[in-house]
Amino acid sequence: MPRPRVPNRRDRILDAAEELVLAHGFDRMSIAAVAEHAGIGKGAVYLEFDGKRGILDALLQRGTARMNARVRDELGDHPASVPRIERLHGRSAKMPS
Repeated sequence: MPRPRVPNRRDRILDAAEELVLAHGFDRMSIAAVAEHAGIGKGAVYLEFDGKRGILDALLQRGTARMNARVRDELGDHPASVPRIERLHGRSAKMPS
């Protein structure tokens, strides 16, 4: 009988990989460590990704999507002005001469 699919397997893998990369760096992250940290088997990681580079690509895509969503939340779909962007970063709205 096949094992049931792990709910949110891809997100669990990416969450585990992100934590390991931030703590130890990409070069020290291993598929085995990701699987252990995610609480799944190593084979399940390979069902989602072809290896470390595939995980890295997915982490970068997820990070970019999060950043884009944050910008949309903060500025809307059509930022009207640079001064508003500068206010988000706590800087003066003055433009250089």
